[in-house]
Amino acid sequence: MPNYLKMPKKSQVLALLELGWSYRRIEAETGVRRETVSRYDRMRRANAAKTFPGSEASPPTESPDGPAVEGSNAAKTFAGSDAKPAKTFPGSLPRARFTAAVYRTAMAEKLAAGLSLQRIWQDLVEEYGYGASYESVKRFVRTIAPTRRAVGVFHCAPGAEGQADFFRGAPTLDAGTGEWVWTHFVEVEQSALQPLASTAFPFFTAGERTVHTDGHVEVGGAFYPVPLALLGQRLRVQWDAHLVRVFHVDALVVVHARVAAGVFAPRAGEAEASTRQQAFVDRLVGQCERVGPVVTQWADAALAARGVRAIRLIQGVLALTRRHPRERILAAVTEAHAHQHFRYQTIRRLVERTPAPPRPTLVTDDPAIRPMTQYTLEDFLR
Repeated sequence: MPNYLKMPKKSQVLALLELGWSYRRIEAETGVRRETVSRYDRMRRANAAKTFPGSEASPPTESPDGPAVEGSNAAKTFAGSDAKPAKTFPGSLPRARFTAAVYRTAMAEKLAAGLSLQRIWQDLVEEYGYGASYESVKRFVRTIAPTRRAVGVFHCAPGAEGQADFFRGAPTLDAGTGEWVWTHFVEVEQSALQPLASTAFPFFTAGERTVHTDGHVEVGGAFYPVPLALLGQRLRVQWDAHLVRVFHVDALVVVHARVAAGVFAPRAGEAEASTRQQAFVDRLVGQCERVGPVVTQWADAALAARGVRAIRLIQGVLALTRRHPRERILAAVTEAHAHQHFRYQTIRRLVERTPAPPRPTLVTDDPAIRPMTQYTLEDFLR
């Protein structure tokens, strides 16, 4: 049940409402909650609305027959019995569709400021003594067209422009000159600033690479060696225009200088690396010999034309033997060798190409065919 105030407190609240105080101010002054103040405000407004125009007693008028007799009962008067009766009654005017419509300007400003509907309703209650419900505010806001604001767009290349927010503290007055100068910055803030970086902020590209069976990772079409213990593992790589850094988990494994696309970066201990790499090439050529001599010839030509870059090409062709018949591999490699094709995609298309159907051959000897010696001139003239 709602709480009812005692008469002195109720009179105080009603008096402050008559003075136009806000609910928040009344609560701070009297200790009465704003909800209770709002309820008494609605009761006050309802009681005021019960007074009808013209309901006051009409002043006594002289009778056309003479003055009224003292002590006699005066004629009863009713609303509208005066010479100019009230022509309007409560309810006779069209009722406003929305109670909150009178606060349209204030609500539009609050909406433009980004306030929520709950906050707007609370502000109306506290600032204007709004007595309607929160739902009435919601219904009226739906009728207000949203304000559309144009937003500017900055068009510039990444890193070409920058924006900074500046803080302006309390100004400092120079008592000697009477001017506001930058004394506070010089004496307090400048000493707290750190020096600028001596080098530019590092900008690099990052990605993940799997270590190939030849012990290299590929970055930008070039190949960089890593420790052979990491074969087949997924490593994190960072590179810029000058360096390539390879990480295993969070540890830096190796750093290489950038090389051009198609080039194998040198490995530390180049003589040992070349020996190991040559042994790997010899093993690949041995696998080609088991497929067929034509594959070996093509592999030798590929190594002569492309050098170490042909290693992955040969590995790709050997991998095709596990998915396609040997005859197709031999036919594709033969054609590739004849036209000096040393690209994996070209050879794969040749292998996957549908073989042409065999051309039919003419048969000259068959039991249904008579020998030509049995035909005479008469047979052709018939």
